[in-house]
Amino acid sequence: MANGAAVGTDTILELRDLHTYFHTPEGTVRAVDGVTYSLKAGETLGVVGESGCGKTVTALSVLRLVPEPPGEIFGDGIIFEGRDLTKLDTRELREIRGNHISMIFQEPMTSLNPVFTVGFQIAEAVMLHQGMSKKDAMDKAAEMLDLVGIPLPRQRVREYPHQLSGGMRQRAMIAMALSCNPKILLADEPTTALDVTIQAQILDLMVKLQEELGTAVILITHDLGLVAETCKRVVVMYAGKVVEEAPTEEIFGNPLHPYTRGLLNSIPKLNTANPGQKIRLEEIKGIVPSLNRLPTGCSFNPRCPEVKSMCLEHEPELKEVSPGHFVRCLLY
Repeated sequence: MANGAAVGTDTILELRDLHTYFHTPEGTVRAVDGVTYSLKAGETLGVVGESGCGKTVTALSVLRLVPEPPGEIFGDGIIFEGRDLTKLDTRELREIRGNHISMIFQEPMTSLNPVFTVGFQIAEAVMLHQGMSKKDAMDKAAEMLDLVGIPLPRQRVREYPHQLSGGMRQRAMIAMALSCNPKILLADEPTTALDVTIQAQILDLMVKLQEELGTAVILITHDLGLVAETCKRVVVMYAGKVVEEAPTEEIFGNPLHPYTRGLLNSIPKLNTANPGQKIRLEEIKGIVPSLNRLPTGCSFNPRCPEVKSMCLEHEPELKEVSPGHFVRCLLY
């Protein structure tokens, strides 16, 4: 296996040196550039990083939802329960999408079809994958809306997405994703654009449903608070690559990569020593580089506070520096 966490017998999903490139008139965009990590059955894995780091494209690549062309997915495989998803045809992929692997998309208003009722959109997946009649599938849709905490579920199944609040639409997306009891749930920023009260409710709901259904979850987020509460392991991505991977306690207690430390330092903190004095937020200077014009050497070197001359010339590899802790940095 390529660099990354060791794969155990309970591994349900494994990405092996995954690349997803987009070929454009301006050049080749390396959105995902050699990503390797694994997911265990029933585990919650956090994938973090700034916007544009490749988190969402990695998840879309797992489900082969990247349009080809201009996209191109290649590597050593996306292994789900022993099957390489990159080798399956369209019919075989449809049997897996929404059935064994589901995804909660980032923006529910653009992911839900405005011309169909919420109930029909949930029932459609159940009819397709489980062979239920329309009546039974609509009953199942109402049960799922009730399960995710939407009041008056029998009424809501007949309503359209624009008739639901943002929080309800997000819950409906979760109900749709979980309607076929998938083995893996890809949750792409599931609490974005929701107020903090609804965020907490959605988070509690996902944890509760995971415990009840045994679903493995890949949580894609920039909210390190969510990661600290829910995830067992964390993968940190930057410029299409994994730059650090470790158990959650290790990431928060002993971050090694300068980018990971920058993310943690940018979290707001309470000044317990002097409550009246404000603590200025630290920032990671600069922006994520264009993925079709990456700098020579380490991709993070233009922004790194610890950059050395060797960082400008050599691209680091992902190496295991302690059991289960991997980092892509020439300092190690």
